[in-house]
Amino acid sequence: MDRPQELTRRFLEQAVAVGLTRRSQVVFSHRTALAILGIPQLGPWPSEVEVLEPLGSSRRSKRGIRVHLAPFDDTDVMPWGEFWVTTPVRTLADVARALTAVFAVPSLDAGLTEFTPEAIHEVLERNGSAPSPRALRSLDFADSLSGSVGESASRVLMELFGAPRPQLQLRHPSPIAGKRYFKTDFEWPELKKIGEFDGREKFFKDELLGGKSPSQAVYEEKLREDALRREGNDVGRWGMPEVRRPPELRDRLTTLGIPLTRGNVRLAPLW
Repeated sequence: MDRPQELTRRFLEQAVAVGLTRRSQVVFSHRTALAILGIPQLGPWPSEVEVLEPLGSSRRSKRGIRVHLAPFDDTDVMPWGEFWVTTPVRTLADVARALTAVFAVPSLDAGLTEFTPEAIHEVLERNGSAPSPRALRSLDFADSLSGSVGESASRVLMELFGAPRPQLQLRHPSPIAGKRYFKTDFEWPELKKIGEFDGREKFFKDELLGGKSPSQAVYEEKLREDALRREGNDVGRWGMPEVRRPPELRDRLTTLGIPLTRGNVRLAPLW
């Protein structure tokens, strides 16, 4: 299986190859800009390279290249080698406009660790057109406390299922020597329910392991779960496979005892 770094490199090489075939200024945008800027995004790498063209341009989308026609100015772009890429704030605004919430919110959550909602909202309102309701809903729902794209997508799906909104990153006393506390991904204190998103990278990615072995990380996770249960909490776990197939996440939430007011909503696999 290809490592994420290798997939990133290949996608950026694909973007450069597209840029070299264009005779005029190239501005990479949307999900391609997310990849260039290193802003996290949900799902597999897109099959198309996305570029931004001004209104009135004769360029159109074709195989492997998706052209977005929209007004922009010098404040919306920044250099990337011999090409251009939309700025982080413009990129987040474009993603909010173009993508459904389950794909837009993960990038917005990550972006809000560096930029304010007001800055993104200002870009959405620029050019004299009212922001789309979808973009505003995604931006209003975004939360910088989210810990990963999987957690972000989980929150969007919970909302679609009609689950009560969980609290994020609540602290609990740590059972691990030398650590004062740890945080939970999702918590419903009034229900005594806790949800944990366990992405595979949590136990195998070096920068997240902090020098521990995968087996040590799994053992410490068990100690934390045991501590939560001693506090009287029920704990449910899921990962990216359940996010990709929303009915499976709905089943995990139901088993955990989370009330779903729209539990029968039907959602196809995300990818």
